[in-house]
Amino acid sequence: ASLYSSSVFATCQFWTAETPNMLNHHFDFGNIVVPPNAPVGTVLASQAKGNNGDVNIHCQTGGTIHYWLNPPWVTPTSIDNTYATNIPGVGIRVGARGGDWWLSP
Repeated sequence: ASLYSSSVFATCQFWTAETPNMLNHHFDFGNIVVPPNAPVGTVLASQAKGNNGDVNIHCQTGGTIHYWLNPPWVTPTSIDNTYATNIPGVGIRVGARGGDWWLSP
């Protein structure tokens, strides 16, 4: 699930249809078959989620918007912005449009 918050920045306004000012995204990849010869770094599955107009964040005075990923995993790997899963050799990487990476608390 992803979490957006503007409570720390008074210069930003935040609107969402959900309460309390949170937008959650859930991903279901189903069964993924990994080829036995897949090299390290191979993308096994990919999904994109938008906010579908459910959230607007506006900073009138150039405020900063922070967003976090609240995963059940938080173990980084030797690959940048990639987290370990419970499957040896398989990691997960989550990013945001525009090239920014999600930060884990």
